[in-house]
Amino acid sequence: MTHGYRAFIEDLPADRRAEFHDRVLALRAKDLVLRRVTGVWSGRKPGFGAA
Repeated sequence: MTHGYRAFIEDLPADRRAEFHDRVLALRAKDLVLRRVTGVWSGRKPGFGAA
């Protein structure tokens, strides 16, 4: 478990943590990968690539 993922789980209130645990255990074997939407940020250094 990554530190961020572990912190997310540990920061849940006790009742929500229990619910999360129960719902993960109820997943079918092929669904054990947790999926979430993540934004991708892109940027460019000012002046980089200027002619």
